[in-house]
Amino acid sequence: MASFAGPVSLTGRTVGSRSDSLSHGPGKLAIFFTNDIHSHAAPQRKGADMPSDGFIAGGYSRLASLLNYERRKADSLGYAVITVDAGDVVMGTVYQSLFTEDALDFRMLGMLRYDAYTLGNHDFDIGCSALSAMIRRACSSDEEKLPVILDANLAFLKVTGLSPDSRCDWHKTDIKPYTIINRKGLKIAVIGLMGDNAWSCITDQDSILFEKPHKALRRCFAELDSIGKMDYYILLSHGGIQEDIKTARKFSGRLNAIISGHDHVLHITPVNVGKTVIGGDGAMNRYLGEMEFTGDSLSGYHMLPLYSSVPEDSAVADSVSACFGRINKLYKKYGIDLNDTAAISTRSFFPDLKDSRAELGRMIAVSNAEAVKKYSFLKDTSDLVSVVPYGVIRGGINAGPVTYADLYDVLPLGYDETDGTFGYPIVLVWLTGSELEDISELDPTVSSYAPDVTLFFSGLSFKYDGYYPPFMRVRAVNVNGKPVDKNKLYPVVSGMYTAKLIRLLGKYSLGILSAVPKDSLGAPIDMTHIEDYIVKDGNTGVKEWIALSNAVRGGILEKNIPPASERKDNPWIWAVYVSIAFVIFLIIRIILRLRIRRP
Repeated sequence: MASFAGPVSLTGRTVGSRSDSLSHGPGKLAIFFTNDIHSHAAPQRKGADMPSDGFIAGGYSRLASLLNYERRKADSLGYAVITVDAGDVVMGTVYQSLFTEDALDFRMLGMLRYDAYTLGNHDFDIGCSALSAMIRRACSSDEEKLPVILDANLAFLKVTGLSPDSRCDWHKTDIKPYTIINRKGLKIAVIGLMGDNAWSCITDQDSILFEKPHKALRRCFAELDSIGKMDYYILLSHGGIQEDIKTARKFSGRLNAIISGHDHVLHITPVNVGKTVIGGDGAMNRYLGEMEFTGDSLSGYHMLPLYSSVPEDSAVADSVSACFGRINKLYKKYGIDLNDTAAISTRSFFPDLKDSRAELGRMIAVSNAEAVKKYSFLKDTSDLVSVVPYGVIRGGINAGPVTYADLYDVLPLGYDETDGTFGYPIVLVWLTGSELEDISELDPTVSSYAPDVTLFFSGLSFKYDGYYPPFMRVRAVNVNGKPVDKNKLYPVVSGMYTAKLIRLLGKYSLGILSAVPKDSLGAPIDMTHIEDYIVKDGNTGVKEWIALSNAVRGGILEKNIPPASERKDNPWIWAVYVSIAFVIFLIIRIILRLRIRRP
């Protein structure tokens, strides 16, 4: 193994060495943590938060090297050391392709000596049975034992129903609500939870029972209290920072630390709620987080970047490389070499909503529409609408050579049970013009507090006014340049995951908006048979990443795709609101006075 002998620089700051903040003494704890690795097993050439385009960083090999160095340093200074992850270690790159056959990501957690892991929503992307098979595969490997898998508020069922007696087969690995780690005389309780928001992202919930996180956490504390006092209480939460802040307030004084997963927020500095410290390392295996505690006090907090100045662990690098070789053979069966170049890009496309261009989402929407025109039975595509939510875009495209592996990483999520391959297939359904208007309302109203539902369109455009009340802001919707007909059925293409999540439109809009996928005759679709609406190339479903690859090969990177929405604000509308409110107030006052004067 290569030795790591120096600090790492992050934007000019030394963060790899902790000798200035650590001091010798008993009863101290160092927590090394990650979250939302999403199968980023190899070094990456992407990321808007990296120092420059093309910067090589991340990967398990660098994580292993940095972990070994930092653990030795902390141990020599008298710290008890634990290593944990807050969920979604899988699903995000081509390395997920051997999910059940190789279990690379879970094997890596064992190889890197993680102590505990809590389940994330993407662990269930292929269902309970596949997750169980993946864990069994990891258990049977020659790597060191897996971390304890935690989740206090999920129960797993073999069949649809509410009986907790029929559980999934988890082999010899139990899913536990918490674990107690004894290290250097300290008793460290580590609890795992899935948050409400993460739970809502699981499309197949029939085989899982979900308990409200705070109820489950309360029960864990009661059980731990009956065992005896712990020196530290750590929560691995896969729910997002806003839910974690509420948890810290609700259980004030009970939790020393919350490792926050799910929303991919990089906390360069910790979030402090009372005596609870909340931290998260962003996502995609680019940083290693560290918290240092002395008693109840936080004595250090660091985000250690996995930049190229960190050497790679050769054994881990070899394991990852061998896995990629097997994956590439798998895709060669479909006529694709993941190392081949699909195009040369003159600039980068990042999935960043802060980037005013935000072209990547619109490009994907166009790609899906082009795939429908090429492969579907649809003869008339003049009214075709394509919709892509921001939340399914997991990677960007860098300037320079763009390989098929790069394009896979842009849209890696999902699994097609009809052909047993990864990636969400595109589906063709129908919505009414009125429902298209409702969907358009998500952007100007909901996306401000739920960015993942920001929508990118092809074939649909709309104007909105930000000064109008929520869910009333869209003022005009056009389909391919023509005003939308509220009663007309329009063909709509999306990824399968997006089609399934259309049911959440009512939830995000407090029941004000609605949309129900339909067939070409207008009959509501039974979503348990949504696979009947997959667009196919022969017998194989057309995956979103394949549609994007075809479009990139066809030159879409050089095209300028305009935004679908146009903001036309009328600030004077508030004068109308105030005037109406004043008139109503006067009417009510007059009525009250007349009632008082009545003899």
